[in-house]
Amino acid sequence: MEVTLAEIAAVLRSTEDMAAQFAKRVESRVGQAVPHAEILVVMKKLPPKSLSLDKVVAKVQQQRKRTGRQKRSTRSARSTTQTAAARKPSVAKSEQDGESDAEAAVSSGAPKTILERLEATLVENWDRAEKDGLSPNRLSASAFVSAVYQYTDRRTASRRRILQAAQELDRSDVVLTPALVADAAQRLFEA
Repeated sequence: MEVTLAEIAAVLRSTEDMAAQFAKRVESRVGQAVPHAEILVVMKKLPPKSLSLDKVVAKVQQQRKRTGRQKRSTRSARSTTQTAAARKPSVAKSEQDGESDAEAAVSSGAPKTILERLEATLVENWDRAEKDGLSPNRLSASAFVSAVYQYTDRRTASRRRILQAAQELDRSDVVLTPALVADAAQRLFEA
């Protein structure tokens, strides 16, 4: 493992600590453990000028889909899509009724605080991911928020914005990780 981190550092032209952070960020964005050797292979395939975190993550995900490491049958994919489609009308219905997300949560007896709502979103998302054969890293809502702050500034990612980003990613049927939610919260801030 040390040799691989040294090799990743050489490709990145950085220190081993920075290479370890890069590898950790790739794992977080992919949503599951990725061996350093696999990251290194993907990095070596990319031209040095176009080497970026986004491209490495995309290539790792493509490679995993191709080799079948992400075991997801078409049946489970179909049921997940149907589940996502089934959730959307309820959101649209509450918007048609003139209720905001917060009002809908209070009126339906759903969790009321931002952390409770985030916890509910995380649990639902991760349960669905486990049914699809993935193994997400489960955290409490407060630990998840703290992890998000490792990737973004607290001023740009308020708890409300983190919740909004998590809900949008969940509707898109993405396994929630702190890095992905941090990126989405940053995009919401910039919009």
